[in-house]
Amino acid sequence: MHETHLFKNLIAYLHEEERTSCRRIEKIHVQLSDFSGLSDDHFMEHYAAGCKGTRWEHLGIELSRVPYGPEFTITRIDFADDSCADPVRAVTRSRQ
Repeated sequence: MHETHLFKNLIAYLHEEERTSCRRIEKIHVQLSDFSGLSDDHFMEHYAAGCKGTRWEHLGIELSRVPYGPEFTITRIDFADDSCADPVRAVTRSRQ
């Protein structure tokens, strides 16, 4: 299933964004293309299946639509105010 591969990449992307920012992701804003054939419900079904049992399972998601473009695009990531749980990593990031 093509969507399964896309959602595995999405989860990997979220993990990397959280790791490099040293902040917890609270919500993502996703733009779906009408051209892709993915309905809002279809996207959410695949997301739920791909994230079941992970820390991304209850992530806030806001969907919007565009007439054409990639199947979906993350347009914004909202981070929590808390910082990295690893104080060594937090100090390293503050020096960059």
